[in-house]
Amino acid sequence: MDEMTPMSYLIKEDDTFYVVDYATEEKKPCVITKDGICIKMPKNDANRTFFNLKNAEKQLETSDHIDLVYRASRQYGPKSDRLPNEKVIAYLSEEEQAEYKAIIDRARARMNEDKSKNVDVDKLQAKLEKAKAMYERLLKMAEETGINADGGEENA
Repeated sequence: MDEMTPMSYLIKEDDTFYVVDYATEEKKPCVITKDGICIKMPKNDANRTFFNLKNAEKQLETSDHIDLVYRASRQYGPKSDRLPNEKVIAYLSEEEQAEYKAIIDRARARMNEDKSKNVDVDKLQAKLEKAKAMYERLLKMAEETGINADGGEENA
């Protein structure tokens, strides 16, 4: 997808803004936000959500529409499928990008394996502690009742 090719456009008819996708020519009404600063657009091929109201008014004074080029969605915060140094990767060749992504995938797989192993070890250690505590209680009960470790009664 070419980042400079318009995918949708914004128009204004009868004081209402509409976003229109070039592919379908379907006119979808937009809403002005409560604060009156932005135009909130419905789903569209340009992947746009908001447009500044003042900028739209100004641009529509000289033109009948505003072209909207595609913009990729931004993800904030840690995401497991997001690559570190994503902006820098764009400067690598396709072969280098593939190699980098393969290395990251292997590292994430090992990291997840380590996490699952640690969880299993922690669970097993907790079970072992419970079993030891139960064994100690049984020995104490056996001592109090006079039963030896073989299951028979002690001879006094």
